[in-house]
Amino acid sequence: MKTPRSFTFGRREEGDSGPLASTPVWIRVLFGAIPILMGVLILGAQAGVVPTDGGSFHAPPWVILSLGAGLILFGLGLWMPASTPPRLKSAIFLILLLFLAAVCNWTAFAP
Repeated sequence: MKTPRSFTFGRREEGDSGPLASTPVWIRVLFGAIPILMGVLILGAQAGVVPTDGGSFHAPPWVILSLGAGLILFGLGLWMPASTPPRLKSAIFLILLLFLAAVCNWTAFAP
């Protein structure tokens, strides 16, 4: 009788073929490319490269930069291979969390 594996979040044993390892590459590429493209589009509109039909952002530039950079980091995080050092993954996650917190706090407490 096979013993059940204990649940570990974000950690895989050597040679493990769990659900993350069996995800097709095209899914990771697609779900990583979409937020990256959204972030580039937002940053391009803020920089004036992407036309906005006379529209303007009603947020300070640092909020727009945080949103665009956070989306790009999220997409790149989905593209990270399993061999990426845990400290680098944690650092990227922390930066992403700070960007998200900046956008959410401005949304909640803006005048």
